[in-house]
Amino acid sequence: MLAARFRREAPLYVTLFLLVAAALVWIRTATVRETYRFVTLRNERKRVEEELAAQKVRWLRLTAPRRLESLAGTMGLKPPSHGQLLRYEPSIAMAETGKLAPDAAEADAELSAKVLGKPATTSVDRR
Repeated sequence: MLAARFRREAPLYVTLFLLVAAALVWIRTATVRETYRFVTLRNERKRVEEELAAQKVRWLRLTAPRRLESLAGTMGLKPPSHGQLLRYEPSIAMAETGKLAPDAAEADAELSAKVLGKPATTSVDRR
């Protein structure tokens, strides 16, 4: 009786065992694949961070005040006079024209027109 029951249920146990084994293999394979992906992305991030640091150093070297002054001297450039400098602050533009944030582009254009003496133009689309 026990042998007959075992013969009937054996295929069920074997199938169940194979399904669990396949699930474990699939989980392990997915874990290894994602680990490789993680390591690859971490290495890529590290490389990009190093490249960014190198570019920052290059930018700082290129924009160093001593270098720029020496380049300006070789080109015959002089510092700008007081009247050649314009200071731009959007909050001042809004305060002088009385327009709030949605109309900031128009306010900036009006202030620029007032300072530069040109007609005000904006490219704001109000559909």
